[in-house]
Amino acid sequence: FIVAAYSGNDFEEAAFTLEEDGEKNPRPANYFKTLERCDPKYAQGPEPQSLNQIYYFKTFPGMRKKVLRYALHSLSQIRRICRSNHIDLLIVFLPSKPDVEWPTDQKRLDDLRTCLGFSAADLTLNQDLADGLLKSLPFGLMRENLTPAVRGQPAELFWKGDYHLNIEGHRTVAARLLQHYEDFISRRYRSEERR
Repeated sequence: FIVAAYSGNDFEEAAFTLEEDGEKNPRPANYFKTLERCDPKYAQGPEPQSLNQIYYFKTFPGMRKKVLRYALHSLSQIRRICRSNHIDLLIVFLPSKPDVEWPTDQKRLDDLRTCLGFSAADLTLNQDLADGLLKSLPFGLMRENLTPAVRGQPAELFWKGDYHLNIEGHRTVAARLLQHYEDFISRRYRSEERR
């Protein structure tokens, strides 16, 4: 069973779930106006696939630890269900296009960064949240950080329109996950042979 944590907006969506459960974070008066001013088409592309999340956690920094606790709790429940049903569990981390392909849409992203007032440190926030999650996972739980597999590829792996994985991106991710499972099955087979 594969659980993919996406750096672009999964942490923000977890925050929204906490808000629905009673966590109060009233938006400042200019919150949505700023997003719309910086990108009139902010419902697609770089804002909802990375920059909205940075903007949210910059506005509500106290939510970072709460979201990580919530994510770890959710994963522990998934792990318990998998264990009780003898299902192997793999946690996969998928970075967003701005995390690994900023230069391929640089002007657009640089303009948004300036408009939203992001510092260089702000731009590491998504990766920092992902690193915090991966480091906090229980020992022995299988994990795969796909950042090295998708960074620096000769072809773009994300669409410029909506910033989702393109065909080559899906092919690259699938190849890495297949390699992970081939390695996993090989280790298990060798372990059973030694018994």
